[in-house]
Amino acid sequence: MFLTATIPNFISSQYLASVGVEVPWARWLLLAGPPNLLLLAFEWIALLVVHRPESSIGQSVVAARNVLARAVTPASRAEMATAIALGVALTLWVSEPLTGLNGGLIGLAVAASLFLPPIRAIRLGAFGDAIPWGPVALFFAALLLGSAITTTAAFDPIVRSVFESLGIGRLPLMPAVAAVIVIALFGHLVFTSTTAYATVIVPIAIAMAAAGGLPPATLALPVAITIGYALMLPMNTVPNVIMLEAGYFSAREMLAYGTLVTLAAAAILLLVAMPYWQVLGMFGA
Repeated sequence: MFLTATIPNFISSQYLASVGVEVPWARWLLLAGPPNLLLLAFEWIALLVVHRPESSIGQSVVAARNVLARAVTPASRAEMATAIALGVALTLWVSEPLTGLNGGLIGLAVAASLFLPPIRAIRLGAFGDAIPWGPVALFFAALLLGSAITTTAAFDPIVRSVFESLGIGRLPLMPAVAAVIVIALFGHLVFTSTTAYATVIVPIAIAMAAAGGLPPATLALPVAITIGYALMLPMNTVPNVIMLEAGYFSAREMLAYGTLVTLAAAAILLLVAMPYWQVLGMFGA
């Protein structure tokens, strides 16, 4: 739902920006928010049907309230500074179309302010050990790889052959977009990382749009919004792995539930999101 929620979202927005399609924080929320809220509601209902709660809602609320009451302590200066910095960053991200400030530079400047002596929420001595350098390196490698794919047009011959073999080029615009969305949704069964998937699929969607004589946003932006729907396999995202390791469900149960929710996501995107995006002018005249 939020541009800043996952690295693949940001990678996708950079690829779109490279072909002249700017999607700031507020516009991403406008496009992705309503379909994601509908999917969230469906997920909750489906979960209640597939896995009945082990305790009543009232008992859960009381237990959670007691845990929070024991955990809450007065906020430290560092905690207050971090909360304020996050609020400032969020405000600037939302107002990016009005201010013209770059979202990445906003995040960098706000994060850097946490090192300043008056605040010092983060100390330089502990900074290096706290950074997950592996994912950071993967992020930059993904950007470089995607940039190389776009610049060299290495996948263009493959994309054109796939485009022609599936007959997408002969379809009207909206059915073509629908076909690409469904393919992108279930492409998560092949790719084991949403970051790697974004690196490959968004440049391909841009190339497919070019091959069909369409503006890049018509295919690439819907695909970019669906990349976060990695619901079927544990290895698709780190949160999936963390939740699976908690031991409350199995990989088989996750695949069954994730497939059900992915099918619902496809229906929501095709029946609700696409008409909504058309009203917003995503697909042009």
